[in-house]
Parts: sequence; C-alpha cells; structure tokens
Amino acid sequence: MDKLVKGVSVIVCCYNSEKRLPETLRHLAKQKINPVVSWEVIIVDNASADRTAQVAAELWREYKGPDVLKIVYQVNPGLNQAREKGIEVAKYEYILFCDDDNWLDQEYIIIAFKLMENNPSIGVAGGLGTAHFEVPPPGWLERGGLVVAGPQAHAAGKVEANYVFGAGAVFRKSVYQGIRSTGYQNKLSDRIGNNLSSGGDYELCYLFAMAGYDVWYEPGLKFGHFYPISRMSWDYYMRFLDESIQCFNVLDAYSMVAKFDNYQNTFMLVMRLTKIILYYKRQWIMSSLRLLSVNRSDDSKKIHQIKARLSRKRIHYIIRHFFDIRMNYRYGYNLKYSLKKMAHACDYRSLALLILYL
Repeated sequence: MDKLVKGVSVIVCCYNSEKRLPETLRHLAKQKINPVVSWEVIIVDNASADRTAQVAAELWREYKGPDVLKIVYQVNPGLNQAREKGIEVAKYEYILFCDDDNWLDQEYIIIAFKLMENNPSIGVAGGLGTAHFEVPPPGWLERGGLVVAGPQAHAAGKVEANYVFGAGAVFRKSVYQGIRSTGYQNKLSDRIGNNLSSGGDYELCYLFAMAGYDVWYEPGLKFGHFYPISRMSWDYYMRFLDESIQCFNVLDAYSMVAKFDNYQNTFMLVMRLTKIILYYKRQWIMSSLRLLSVNRSDDSKKIHQIKARLSRKRIHYIIRHFFDIRMNYRYGYNLKYSLKKMAHACDYRSLALLILYL
C-alpha cells in the first residue's frame, strides 16, 4: 500500500446536480487554504442525465477557483459506488465528503486538516450543519428530527454513538484502505437514483470504530445544508421513513459490535434486541397517546405521528429480520476481530496470512 500524501481530497458525489452545484462550488472556491496544505476537489458524476459535469467545470472557471478541480465518472448508479470512485482517485490522506447541497465555511478544509493531523486517534470527524430552506419550512420538519443539521453531540469530542452525518464528514483514507484489505464489502447500498435508502455513512463510521478509531464531533467544522422545496413535503418524509428503515438490520448489528464484545451468543443478542424493542414500544405508546390530544397543534401531531410510525416500523423490522441482524452481528464481530489483528500485524507476511485466513 503506497504511503498517502498529507492533504485533503474533497469528494462531491453528484446525481443530476447541475441546479444544486452553484452554491456548493462557490463555497469551495472561496476556501481559505494555508499554502502548505495540499487539497483537491473531486466531482463524481454518478450516471447523471443532466449537464452536471459540464456545469461543474464552467462554474469553477467562473468562480476563479484554484487549479484543484478533477471531474470523474461513475457509470454504476448509487451513492456508495460514487463514493468508492472518489476515494479510489483521491491522492490525499484525508477524505472529506461534501454533498452537492453542502456549503462549507471558508475555513472548513484547513480546520479539518489540522484536526486530523493533531489527533491520530480520530478516524472520522463530523461537523455542525445549519439548515438553509428554499422556502419557510413547516414546523414539524424543523422540530421533528428529520433535518441533517445541528449539533451531533453535547460538546466537541468522541461521539459515544459511534456515528456522525456523512454530510461534511472527514476520514482517513489509509484506515479505509486497511479495512478494504480484509476483503470487506459494503453491506448497504445507500441511495441509488431517486430511491431513499440510506445508512452508508453510518456503516462507514461503525467500521472505523470497530477498527479502534474515534468517531469525533467538531463544532468548528461549520457548513450549510440546503433543503429545496421538493424535500419539504409530508409525502417525501413518509416515503423516506419507509425506505430508509431497511438499513437497520445492518446498522443495529454494527452498533452493538462497535460498542460491545459481549453479545457473542444468541441469548445475549436476544436480550439486547428486546431492550431496543421495549424502548421503541414505550415511544410508540407515548406518541400514540399524545396524538389523541385535541389541544395539540397540527405540527405537534405530525411530529408524534412521525415518532409513532418510526417506532412501530423499528419494532416490526427487528422481529421480522432477527436472523438477518444475527448474521450481520456475527459478520461484524468477526470483522472487528480481524481489524484488531490487522492493527497489530508486525509485518506484511502477517497481514497476508490474515487476508488468506479471511
């Protein structure tokens, strides 16, 4: 494995993004970069049917951005596929996921670089997002926990939940390559086209935690997250809940693996999942009761409807997919053990033997 150059590779995955790119690229072009910090911007055109690639090149010239822009194509649709392509061509150690609707503050890249350089224990770091709505949002959207913005922890530091948003996240490519060297393949597809499946960013965070690295929150990493009117409807978020729930048979298992080592048998796993079910059952009951109140506002009732719907679906999904969760847990536990072994491998021969064993 070649030694990576210290610097930041910003990966912008795009699917029909020509209308969202102007502000995203304008903020990137205005980054205040220390001359000693190397960086690049990689636009991944993921099977777009519009002029995403051409618009990106034209905008970068218009904004007089530095000569760091690279445009690549990924013909296989899917956010994970696009991210893989971006990581593959990235030449720097620190990978920064900037979604096509993220507006990074001017010092985002330099802060990210210093954070990762000064804290070798950090594997993934996430920032503080601020929602920017195309039109005034309904109250249930702002207060319903559906917006990817706001603090991701009470204060800067290690995130006990072991995940941060993929939007604005920065991580170490060398560690990612180490995980890949075990033969690991993504178990979640993340979004493909207009499908709202999700969870690929959380899966990545759990993998880094399993490899022994901290998942970190840094509020100094500030960015805007744009919400168009098309993503502010009730029908959109009901569809999002229905489609995104499918990732939890993987994420629930990884979450337990990342936090604990004591769920190695079926009984302990059942006990843990029972606690999760009871938690969501209480939330389902309480939210359903609050829906009966005649004095609550329409926004308040919708928020409780969201919570009740999500809780009910989580309970149903855990019961229905118990054996999938169990298999994913065993897979994740074995992977965690392999990653620990790899971290302590003293030479390439040990690593080669480990890979052959897997």
